[in-house]
Amino acid sequence: MSTYTPAYSKHSGWMQAVQEEITQTYDVVLFQPKTGIYDFLDWGRMPIGLLSVATPPYRKGYSVKIIDQRVDDNWREHLLKAIGANTICFGTTAMTGSTIKHAVEASRLVKQHFPDLTVVWGGIHASLTPEQTLEHPAIDIIAISEGDFTFLELIEALKNHTPLTQIKGITYKEKENGSYRQITTPERPFERNLDNLPELAYELVEPYMERYVERGTETGRAGDFVFSRGCPFRCEFCYIPAFARRQWRQHSPKELVRRVKHIVQKYNLNFICFLDDNFFTRIDSVREICKLFIQELPGLRWRAVGLRIDTASKMVDEDFKLLWDSGCRDIYIGAETGDPEMMKHIDKDITVDAMLAVNKRLAKTPLIVKYTFICGYPFEREDQLQNTIKVAQQLVRENPNAYVPLNLLTPYPGAKTYDEAVEAGFVPPKTLEEWAAFSLDDWMLTYPNWHTKQQIRRLASMAFSAVFANPKVASRIDNRLIRWLFKLYGPIARLRFRHNWHAFPVESMMARMILRHV
Repeated sequence: MSTYTPAYSKHSGWMQAVQEEITQTYDVVLFQPKTGIYDFLDWGRMPIGLLSVATPPYRKGYSVKIIDQRVDDNWREHLLKAIGANTICFGTTAMTGSTIKHAVEASRLVKQHFPDLTVVWGGIHASLTPEQTLEHPAIDIIAISEGDFTFLELIEALKNHTPLTQIKGITYKEKENGSYRQITTPERPFERNLDNLPELAYELVEPYMERYVERGTETGRAGDFVFSRGCPFRCEFCYIPAFARRQWRQHSPKELVRRVKHIVQKYNLNFICFLDDNFFTRIDSVREICKLFIQELPGLRWRAVGLRIDTASKMVDEDFKLLWDSGCRDIYIGAETGDPEMMKHIDKDITVDAMLAVNKRLAKTPLIVKYTFICGYPFEREDQLQNTIKVAQQLVRENPNAYVPLNLLTPYPGAKTYDEAVEAGFVPPKTLEEWAAFSLDDWMLTYPNWHTKQQIRRLASMAFSAVFANPKVASRIDNRLIRWLFKLYGPIARLRFRHNWHAFPVESMMARMILRHV
């Protein structure tokens, strides 16, 4: 096992260590853009997506540099220093929302200083809108969906000047009669067995590692990992069915625990955040993982995303106890709505009654449960929205360890709800530049849609107060200012949430103004 020496301590200064590291140019330079408010939360810090595409070329001998804008104030200087005559390409990722703005800025900077360097985009947004994204003059190639092996093949083709037509899973520009035409290659099949993927090269982000692992007071030193990819379900508000083709794949439990044990020991971690779309798809695998954690990693704590209500209904009380005994402290459940009719409309394939029953069982355990709801669907009636609020309040009343974020609907390209939103009056961005100005927090106020401004302000206040109403969230944020704001505003948020009172929502409007500059 290679040794790890922290790139900074709280007293030595992190930025100096990063500056000292940029002493060479690299074959491949990758960029992690800012993601807005998510940059301040205590999960998903490590750029797992970029590490997934960076690892295969790195293992094959290419020099790879990852620049993380979220924690690197001098990212422009470091980015330009990392690129040189030997650099084969620059790559970035982007999800729908403000991330696009930052990815575009970096791509323009690269093209300004290195106009002949190939710029590759990947990630959710580019994968679901490849043709529109590729129209941007600073972008040359789109790697669609999972790019682990696509990116390696692309690097080798660019290095050896071989045709791109042989690479599955890309859309690229080709000059033709003084202009460009777009070419899309055949779809690349997914790797069915995640054990066949190389172990992530976490050493590529060691200059930032201490910023990633030092989180809120509850987690301590936390790292991120992915046990599975994809989701087999059909929820119509979600982009994943289009992005992952309703295919779910996993590591074997033994290999997962071996890999987790490696990074826990190397980076002195005591908490792991699993960032899967649907961690609990196979309960037999989860049971085995829990037993192995007890044997191999006693004392490790962890949390996971993606416990469905229908899956939880099949679990016995001993399963919940096993989760706790293995170190699981949080589980995230997609509730989405509290209205039975809406539940059918969005193809969630669960029932409200089953949700309430599961919550009562979970209330008997010490597990913290996060139920995520969506409000503002294009086809949602006022009585259906109120049913969602009532169910959210009931979950909290009946389970002191439950909290219930209310998220404003985002019409993600590729999701069925996107088409319904357009039919209801949403006028989507027509170019990548317009998507760069699209904010997940206040898009309803800036793009024509089916809500009045009064309705939008009320929905925003609902979402805002539901987050701040949970006092446990504050301890999971390592930014002192934001943690202080959580504690200061918490009593007001709890008042709004409990009484469903959202008149004069000045605080949520102020928050949106701040987030525009994050």
